Amino acid sequence: MFTKIIRRIKELVNRSVARVKVRTQRHGWLAHHGMQRNGTNFLLLVLKQMDIDVINEFDPRRNQPQHKHFRWYRNKARIPDYIKYDYHNTLTVNSVDELNELCGYPADSRHIVIQKRREDAVVSVANWGLRCQWFASKQDALENMPVIARDYDAYYDFWSGLAAAEPARVALVRFEALIEDTQSLTSALGRLGYSVGPEHQRLQFDEVPQSPKNRAKQITAADYEAVFAAEVP
Repeated sequence: MFTKIIRRIKELVNRSVARVKVRTQRHGWLAHHGMQRNGTNFLLLVLKQMDIDVINEFDPRRNQPQHKHFRWYRNKARIPDYIKYDYHNTLTVNSVDELNELCGYPADSRHIVIQKRREDAVVSVANWGLRCQWFASKQDALENMPVIARDYDAYYDFWSGLAAAEPARVALVRFEALIEDTQSLTSALGRLGYSVGPEHQRLQFDEVPQSPKNRAKQITAADYEAVFAAEVP
C-alpha cells in the first residue's frame, strides 16, 4: 500500500512538471501514437530513455485528441462497440497542421507511431479483451476479431496516409524491429529531425507496464488464421 501511495505521488508530481513544461516549451515536441496492444508503452519508455520530450506522455481521457490511442479516422463506425463509450469522437483531420491545432500542440510538433504486425496485434487485443471482459467468452472474442481488424486497418491507414503526405512530420516504426534494437526508431526519428547518439542503439527493459511476460493467452495465431482464412492476401 505504501509503495502504491509513493508511486501515485510521483506520478502526480511528474504530471504537474509536464504541464508546466508544455506551457513554457514551445518547440521540439514529439507526440507518440499507436493502437492498444501495439507497444505504445514500450515506445514511450524508449523515447524517455533517449531524453526526447513527449508532449502526450500522460494520457487525457480516451476521447480526447491528445490521447495516444485516439481514433482519427473518418469512419467512426469502425470504432468497436466494446470501446465506443471511451473512444467515440467526431474529429478527423487532413494534415499535421490541423492535428496539432486541434490538440493544442506547438505548430512544429512531430509524430511517431508504433505498429505491430496485424496478426499479432489482433490476437493481442482479443486476449486483452477477454481479460478485461470486453468479451464474454473465447467464442465471443473470435467473432469480434474481424471488428478488431477493421479498427486496426482504419487506425493505421490514417497514420500511414499522413506519413506518406508529410514524411518529415510523421513516421511509423515497427514494434517487431524496435524490440530487437533501436536502429529503426533512430532512423525514423532522424527523418523527423531528431538526432540520437550511438549510446541509445540498444536499450532493454525487463517488463513494460500493462504487459506482463507471463500473461495467459486463450487466442492464438492459429485462431487468427482460421478466422481470416478467406481473406485475400
